[in-house]
Amino acid sequence: MPCRPGDGLARVPALVLSAKPLVTALETADRPPTVLVLQWVKPDGASQTGEVTRARNAVAGSTVTVWTDEQGRLAQPLSRAEVAERAICAAVAAPMALALLLAAVGAVVSFILDRRRLARWAAEWEVVGPRWSRSAGP
Repeated sequence: MPCRPGDGLARVPALVLSAKPLVTALETADRPPTVLVLQWVKPDGASQTGEVTRARNAVAGSTVTVWTDEQGRLAQPLSRAEVAERAICAAVAAPMALALLLAAVGAVVSFILDRRRLARWAAEWEVVGPRWSRSAGP
């Protein structure tokens, strides 16, 4: 996944409407995952419900945090690899942007100073030029 700006994910509080343990044929943990029926508010203000599976228990009436997309639908949070990738992109992009900014500022300052120098040289040449060309001519 390439470096990209924000992808529209947001953390939203959701009310747990019901919580049921997930029944599986193979019980591998002391505490099985829980299927939560949640209700949250979408960005447009409408109420939305959906289900998620959580490893830890939650009870009806409690609040949990979920990730939603720009339309308010449930979304997967960023993985550790995606977070690391974004951190690396930022660590590379920030110094590059600073270098470009400093180069641009240096170019503008150099341009301004060159114009000043050329203007002073032209003004001095107006004074010295006629004397120089008279003494150098035949």
